[in-house]
Amino acid sequence: MRVVSDNPTVPAAQARYLDGILLALLGAALAFQLLVPPIVGLADNGDFSRVAGALGIFPPEDLGEASFFSWIVPQYRFDPSRIWLHGLCCYSSQTLFGIASLPVGLAVSPPSRFDLRATGIVNGLALLTAVGWLLYALRPLSRRLRILGGLLLLVVFSDVTYVSLLNSFYTEPAALVFLLAALGFALLLARTPNPPAWLAAAFFLVSALFATSRPQNALLGFFLAILGWRLARYDRRSRRGLVVCAALALCVVSFAYSRSTPRLLKRIYLFGAVFRQVLTNSPDPRRDLLQLGLPPDFARFVGISGFSPEAPVEDEGFQRIFEKVSYRKLAAFYVARPERLRKALERGAGHAFEMRPFGLGNYARETGKPPRALSRTFSAWSQAKARLAPGRLWFVMAYLFASLLAAIHLRWIGRTRALRTAAEIWIALVLLAAFQFAVASVMTGAESRRSFFLFNAAFDLTFVALILRLASLLPQRAPAVASPRAI
Repeated sequence: MRVVSDNPTVPAAQARYLDGILLALLGAALAFQLLVPPIVGLADNGDFSRVAGALGIFPPEDLGEASFFSWIVPQYRFDPSRIWLHGLCCYSSQTLFGIASLPVGLAVSPPSRFDLRATGIVNGLALLTAVGWLLYALRPLSRRLRILGGLLLLVVFSDVTYVSLLNSFYTEPAALVFLLAALGFALLLARTPNPPAWLAAAFFLVSALFATSRPQNALLGFFLAILGWRLARYDRRSRRGLVVCAALALCVVSFAYSRSTPRLLKRIYLFGAVFRQVLTNSPDPRRDLLQLGLPPDFARFVGISGFSPEAPVEDEGFQRIFEKVSYRKLAAFYVARPERLRKALERGAGHAFEMRPFGLGNYARETGKPPRALSRTFSAWSQAKARLAPGRLWFVMAYLFASLLAAIHLRWIGRTRALRTAAEIWIALVLLAAFQFAVASVMTGAESRRSFFLFNAAFDLTFVALILRLASLLPQRAPAVASPRAI
């Protein structure tokens, strides 16, 4: 595979050596947090069952409520008779990592038990592989930029906010891994004239796995399909036709996944968006209910979460009426009321950079840590963002606008196709961050900080891109020339 370079390239042996050091450091940081007691994970808020339940993995019965929120559970029950084959293919691509972790967890556990660290091993190896591809894609950069970029990626993705999710059955690890992998393959496509077919296929495959990682990401598959179509340029017409077919297939997969989300889950999310977001912050909830086509007496549900037992999401009478509301109608409601939309985005900005999920512990009860205790090791990045990034809408918009301008400027002045297409990938990341921020703010707001996970991942990646761009504009020191006397 021939890669076009826009800057002096580090010799291949040195590049491999540098990549090896960075990956070894990242692997050591992951292993220390995920495998060395007291291990770090993220407690179950009830979402584990969507992945673990299909695999026959359940919390020990004797723990009861202690299995949720306050502590992680190092050893789960494994019941092969309760493996749900239908559930293995219908919720998230994270299930693939869960399947891969099964033999590992069963091998190191007592009979009928599953060791949680197996998920950390599999998710961690997947993350290392994705970061490795990203580092490989950055090899055409000058050595100082590659070192800077590699160190920034190391600091960001060794942070406990990202790492704690690896020791869990949440779906965020798949979203992060496949986003990084798609970014790495996209950069390789951008720098490779007439790329090999496997490279384009790999991009569309990981993009499909990213789009199917969480329902919130389904629409992004269409976005990535367009990006892949622009990046995979071939001279041969037959290859161009295959790229179009792959892009269309990605759109079909994304659409099918968006439609396959369980109806009850859709109701829960939509109920929360209406009664926890729109109406809780409404000056006149009854009038807003009428505008949405709902009876005013539904105002008694204002402030109730869709996951609360008090929410009538399974009541057939309620659902027959509530079916009048859809995401399209909710979007039209906000478009007609821009000030309400601005306030929703402002509330979301207030919590967008608080990366630690609220009320979920990182430790097992056996460690003696208090309930919902958080690890402060490897938290420099997340703490710096929480303290230094203003939780205000003006800052989010100003940052995204500045990053977008920098990417557009690079696209405008780029001397080669490789630089111009790399700038387009950067623009795509900015748009992804903006989309995720808007959706999370409107749908959940401060109720679920995990909804801002992908926004933070995209923010961090664009921040790395911005720092590298600024560093590339700094004058480089000319190499020393030996004097004739020294020779």
